Amino acid sequence: MSWGAVARKDFSDAVRVRWFWALGALFVVFAGGGAYLYAEFFSAFGETTGIGFIGFLSAATGILVPVIGLVLGYKTIAGERESGSLKLLLSLPHTRGEVVAGKLVGRSAVVSIAILVGYLVALVVGLALFAEFSVVDFLTFTGLSVLLACAWIGISLGLSTATGSTSRAAVFAFGFWLVVQFLWDIVVTLLVWAVNGFSLEALGNLPDWALFLSVIMPNSAFSNANGIVADSLGATGQSTPWFTEPWFGLLVLVAWVVVPVGLGYLRFRNADL
Repeated sequence: MSWGAVARKDFSDAVRVRWFWALGALFVVFAGGGAYLYAEFFSAFGETTGIGFIGFLSAATGILVPVIGLVLGYKTIAGERESGSLKLLLSLPHTRGEVVAGKLVGRSAVVSIAILVGYLVALVVGLALFAEFSVVDFLTFTGLSVLLACAWIGISLGLSTATGSTSRAAVFAFGFWLVVQFLWDIVVTLLVWAVNGFSLEALGNLPDWALFLSVIMPNSAFSNANGIVADSLGATGQSTPWFTEPWFGLLVLVAWVVVPVGLGYLRFRNADL
């Protein structure tokens, strides 16, 4: 199981540096501190609930976690190609596919542990301060947050594997994030406008194909998957299409973990190092 050896080394290397512990501390402050502030602030407006906090934390998670995933992944393969350490790694009994798979598992483990530690603190705070708090619901949300982080690890690792340059990987990774975070809905809206003869009336009710383009982005899939926890957290409406269901959001997140890495590997497997 050569990929397992690569994953263990990648994880152990991360644990030995300060940024791993800083990452854990960041999520403790982010989730645990967020739970405390939520309890203190919203208690003035009524009872604080676990579902309300999950909705609050979900929005913040959709901003922080993608950035962390990109930072952890974009140098993974490209950085080792530039430094020459990848040639040394491949001189051992590892195939290129095993190296890529091991890096994916190792980096995913790093961010997963940081999230689990931080959200465990939030769980304790929630049990202590909230009027109502479901451990099962919060653990489900935590698992979805981990999956979102792994999806962004997959995106950045796929780009790192395909480009072979940390500068290009960074530009593509953070450029993709900017498009998804701020521009994608605008792009979809402009497409609807153009397809319908530049009629503003068409923008009042998006067609299913436009809605599909929106929900296949990682953060939108995460939002829809949160419907597993509560209907109010996922897509709403009496006639929402099947692809806005929580199970489809879950499948989309899994696809974002695997597909970018697979595409990056197709370019990497025969690349000149």
